[in-house]
Amino acid sequence: MMNGPLTSEQWLKEKLHIDLTKDNEREMSCFLLLWILFERKVLKTNGRRVSKAIIDKAPTIQVDFQPILGIIRDWYITGKKEGLIFTLFSFDSRILKQSVESYLDNSDTTDENVQRFVIAIIYQYRCNLFHGEKDLSSVANTQADRFKAFNIFLTACLNTVRDL
Repeated sequence: MMNGPLTSEQWLKEKLHIDLTKDNEREMSCFLLLWILFERKVLKTNGRRVSKAIIDKAPTIQVDFQPILGIIRDWYITGKKEGLIFTLFSFDSRILKQSVESYLDNSDTTDENVQRFVIAIIYQYRCNLFHGEKDLSSVANTQADRFKAFNIFLTACLNTVRDL
């Protein structure tokens, strides 16, 4: 006997064997919503040509990129594992990929390129979630701290927009 439709958490657990904690689910859900707003209001795109928008608009974002840059560096660069990790990222733009690579090899650490690098990394998480390249149970269990940091950064960017 059915007692009504399953909640989203029940459905994920029953159908996909994914048991998301509320905090993890909340951070991931907030990230997805904030990214959609960020694309539209900051990058001024509707989901098309996002890489080009990152290349063009990231340098114009007037927030402090250093806190999120430090967090990303701690995750990916400090342990010198970046070669392995960044080869797994798939960028849909040669220019955006070059921007990430030139930051990593220290050939371009200008503010403009740092901004592109940071947004490109966050965009990669968005792509992985939207296009299913990440194992959701892994995301839920291991990456909530990343979404929380990205959410703080995206919120700061959105706070600079007048017409939300």
